[in-house]
Amino acid sequence: DHHRRWWLHILIEFFGEKAMVASKNIVIIGAGQIGSRHLQAMAKMDFPACIWVVDPSDISLAVSKDQFHQVAVSPNIESVNYQNSIDPIPDNLNVVIVATNANIRLSVFIENLSCSLFISNPSGFNIQIST
Repeated sequence: DHHRRWWLHILIEFFGEKAMVASKNIVIIGAGQIGSRHLQAMAKMDFPACIWVVDPSDISLAVSKDQFHQVAVSPNIESVNYQNSIDPIPDNLNVVIVATNANIRLSVFIENLSCSLFISNPSGFNIQIST
């Protein structure tokens, strides 16, 4: 519940309450413990969203998917996609959450991504806003 409230606060502050009506494209890079926790928080969001979870490990993606379905999923979640690479991810991303410690893997994933809100260390709440 803490993660859900934090996400809602961040997104409303960034996009504004009226803008939260439009669907958001959200990518979570890393399906480990941190990424899975953020995915669970996203499941409870009060705004429409399409979510992509990216991790090279099929096992991590399966665990993340399992954990996602252990919480009540909001009807606002339009889709959740689990994949091993950033292809295909839409060009119009609103939020990218990087939940990995592997710098080499990180650089491969985000090399071609651009978004409005880039969260590079969700556990430490460091936020970078692209302009």
